[in-house]
Amino acid sequence: MSNITLCYRMMPIIKNVLLIYIMIAYQTCNAVTAEYSTGVELEYSDNSLLTNDNELDDVRQVIMLGFSLEEKSSYIDTEISSLIEYDDYRNDTFDDEFLGYLNAESTFTIRPSSFYWVIEDYYSQVQRDSLLPTTPDNRINTNVFSTGPNFKFNVGPANYIDTEIRYADYKFDDRNAADTADNDSDRTSVLFSWVYGLNSTTDISLNSEYQDVDFKEFTDSDFIRNDLYIRYKKTLGRSYYQIDLGGSNFKKEVGESLDGFLGRIVLRNQFRQQSYFQLDASSQYTDTSQDLINQAQQNQQLELVENRLSGELFYDVRIEPVYHLGTSVNSYEIQGLYREEDYDVILQDRRSKGLRLNYGYTHSADFSLNSYLQYREYNYTDILQIDKETVFSISSNKRISRDFSFILEYSYVEQDSNVETAKYDNNRILFSFFYGRSPRSYR
Repeated sequence: MSNITLCYRMMPIIKNVLLIYIMIAYQTCNAVTAEYSTGVELEYSDNSLLTNDNELDDVRQVIMLGFSLEEKSSYIDTEISSLIEYDDYRNDTFDDEFLGYLNAESTFTIRPSSFYWVIEDYYSQVQRDSLLPTTPDNRINTNVFSTGPNFKFNVGPANYIDTEIRYADYKFDDRNAADTADNDSDRTSVLFSWVYGLNSTTDISLNSEYQDVDFKEFTDSDFIRNDLYIRYKKTLGRSYYQIDLGGSNFKKEVGESLDGFLGRIVLRNQFRQQSYFQLDASSQYTDTSQDLINQAQQNQQLELVENRLSGELFYDVRIEPVYHLGTSVNSYEIQGLYREEDYDVILQDRRSKGLRLNYGYTHSADFSLNSYLQYREYNYTDILQIDKETVFSISSNKRISRDFSFILEYSYVEQDSNVETAKYDNNRILFSFFYGRSPRSYR
């Protein structure tokens, strides 16, 4: 793989980080808070291809750079975090490659309390074929760039109208399959909200959202989406509640129109400084691109069920509870997920469920232990395949000086399936050495 090709794949990250950074410097003279860390990783895997037979071991060498920029003032609110890494597979089971992750959000106040401009960019990877293991050959780069204004008009002491206009560009890398680029799309959306404040902590709003989706390759997949829903939102200190109820209508370029229920719940109860309960649940029509930006905006760092590539609309039912109990020494977390994906046309229906148990122990500021046990199950109802994956991991984090630390981690993964070729197991040992905080924390 040439350096030119590698640099080309990293251009979306570099371009958008520089764009937002230049706008920050131009709009304000306030100082920008910047952090960075660098590190290296050495990982041994005894079944790098995650196959049932012909197991091949490999050693992956990684160089990482993580960085963040942040500014919060009366005119700008910006948060940018990014990780760039280079992976070198010593036994050549996979091609050496650059990988990148970017989460960038910036809001510019043009007129206080009434006119804002928003820029967002999210760069990550998504699973290309959900029936294959998540290896470097089965993931593609994705980039979501979104920008547009927000207008707010007060119509009374407890009423205001909020209008959000966005243009978004969704790109999918085509390096592993010629047809993945067909999912690239441009989207224009307008969200109109009439908000009424019941009291200082509670709002209720009527929301109408229009979205025009234009696929760049297959225009037959174009559609127009209209959502109408009521939102109830309540904020109490560090706790937060939001409920959406309504419906969606899709006018497709080809095929019959679709109608469906729209319901969303976001609940977070912070009952102690380091302890909380959170619930994210939804029942709605969606697609791969919409999933990507929703996950990024909600800052979901951990997904029990992998997002996968599809250009098709599907009805998505998702329930994700998290219970976290923490003290200065110990932390316990239980995370669950249940999901149903029902596709309109293609035979990719899937039922998924997962459970993850985390435990962390902090001996001192210089040493800590972390472990988790995870179970995931995928039921592909159209092709009658059921995959069950169990993962165990334990790691130690040691700070050897004020600036340098290392992590030693062992993990074991086993997948059982009613399809013989989908079975595999893998032992993995990972050593990380880094300056500052772990570069992977910038993802």
